[in-house]
Amino acid sequence: MRAARIAVEIVDQQLGRLLHAIKKAQAVALITADHGNADEMFMWDKKTKDFAKKEDGSFVPKTSHTLSPVPLFLYDARGKAQVALRPIEDAGLSNVAATAFELLGFEAPEDYRHSLLKA
Repeated sequence: MRAARIAVEIVDQQLGRLLHAIKKAQAVALITADHGNADEMFMWDKKTKDFAKKEDGSFVPKTSHTLSPVPLFLYDARGKAQVALRPIEDAGLSNVAATAFELLGFEAPEDYRHSLLKA
C-alpha cells in the first residue's frame, strides 16, 4: 500500500509540473491512464465478500488490470473552453488517439474511432 501511495503521489507531482508548463505555453493537454490496479490491489473472494487470502493469511495480490473506467481529461490552458470533450459511450483508446491527432491538426486514420472533441 505504501509503495502504491508513493507512486500515485509522484504521478500527481509530475502531472502538476507538466500542467504548469502547459499553462505557461498556453497549450492543451490530454490526461488519461491505463487500467492499472492501484484502485484494486488485492483479489476479492466472492464467497466471503472479503479480500482473498493465501494459506499464510496474507492477501492475494491482484496482478491483472481492473475493469474500472479510465477517465480522460482535457486541460485547455488558453481558457474559456476553446476546445472541449464530448462524451461517447464506450469510448476507447482509438478515440483518444483520434482526439490527439485532431488536436495536433491531423486527420486520424480511417480505421480509428471518432475524435472526442466537440464540433
